[in-house]
Amino acid sequence: MCAQLRVPNSEQREGLGVAAAADTRLSGRPKRARLDRPGVAPTVPRKAVATEGDTLADGQVQGGSGAQPSRRPGLRDRLELSRGGADRLASMEGLRGLAVLLVFMVHYTDRALPWIEGTWVEGFASQVGDAGNSGVDLFFVLSGFLIYGNLMRREQAYRPFVRRRLRRIYPTFLVVLAAYVVVSFAIPSESKLPGSLAEIPPYLLFNALLLPGIIPVPAFITVAWSLSYEVFFYLTVPILITRLNLRERTEQWRWRFFVRLALGLVLLGGVISGAHPRMSMFVGGMLLWEWLTYRWPRQADDPEAVRKVDRWSTVALVVGVLSLFVLPGDFAFNLPRVVVLLVAWPVLCAGCFAVDRRCRRWFSWTPLRLLGNVSYSFYLVHSLVLQAFAFGLKQVWPPPVGRRGLVVVRRAGARLRRLGGGIDHAVPGRREAVVALEDGETPREGARPS
Repeated sequence: MCAQLRVPNSEQREGLGVAAAADTRLSGRPKRARLDRPGVAPTVPRKAVATEGDTLADGQVQGGSGAQPSRRPGLRDRLELSRGGADRLASMEGLRGLAVLLVFMVHYTDRALPWIEGTWVEGFASQVGDAGNSGVDLFFVLSGFLIYGNLMRREQAYRPFVRRRLRRIYPTFLVVLAAYVVVSFAIPSESKLPGSLAEIPPYLLFNALLLPGIIPVPAFITVAWSLSYEVFFYLTVPILITRLNLRERTEQWRWRFFVRLALGLVLLGGVISGAHPRMSMFVGGMLLWEWLTYRWPRQADDPEAVRKVDRWSTVALVVGVLSLFVLPGDFAFNLPRVVVLLVAWPVLCAGCFAVDRRCRRWFSWTPLRLLGNVSYSFYLVHSLVLQAFAFGLKQVWPPPVGRRGLVVVRRAGARLRRLGGGIDHAVPGRREAVVALEDGETPREGARPS
């Protein structure tokens, strides 16, 4: 039997990017794609999907193969883990979990830095935090794969498509934005708002319109710059498909075009900004869809091809992870790391989506899937939660002064007390400075310990 690509329906595929809420619900196995003509996107029959709007009051699911017994949904159902199986969709959820975990490490290490500054842990934590930035790149690859595939499978009106995408992004985003505003006024020391009241309304407006990352405006929500990239992609890719007649082009033409587009974005983006080359990750996801839809089905029956995909996806995972530590993010405008990940992340995804081997099973691990299914909310909220936790921790355990660590500072304070005990009163401010050093606080102006 010829193995063909199984593709979830459009609503399934739309809900799996960084900006998609975790509301993917399957009521059966996906149907097979038909490869009717070599240059035309396959026709995928729409299958029954149970959404909140389809759930009947009596607990049955509309559009399924039959009436399902009514039962109270458990935690696994609410988190979409009851489907089970190491299928392609489950591994995609796991990849999203990995991506959001990497992003979490960026902000976790940043908040922990005041307590570990000057210790042996600082260097390692800085490397982990820098490596975590690649989680956004993985999100971009998944978004490019899903959104481009959704638009190529069926023609869609531009405005309804954009409205659907914005409805998925904005409700959660606006709630988190309001929470940031409340925290900024409640705790002025943690505020990111401009100092002038006249500057606050335009600053919040620019952030509400998701402009940070596209124009030089500081992001109020730490991770919002990546949402700006997502929205820019949503706005431009339908126009690109329509204006260039990509649905009517041959597979070879599209492949060559996207390879050149990716290289152009890397080089041109590197000249403009150290962040803009990462737009090429969306193109990496688009190339992944082209490969899975047209090239892989022609060799999926070959056992040697299956082994190669499994082998190369494992290599891509190892190389991608190593590049995060070997190639610093500030090296050569981040271009070497972007180039490596532009190949590594799509190849890793190919191994998860195309063959039921190691990578698919690894990324179908339940904890990763759980994290992936709440990734968008977690992505927006985690930085604020870490900020609140760090603020509370400072009240009970202030970070040490300087770069030598709390223990070193306290020992230095005790040594100063022993050596200078006889002249504490002769040098103004000495005793106050020593006590402050022992308590891990910054001496007030005028108090000099030596």
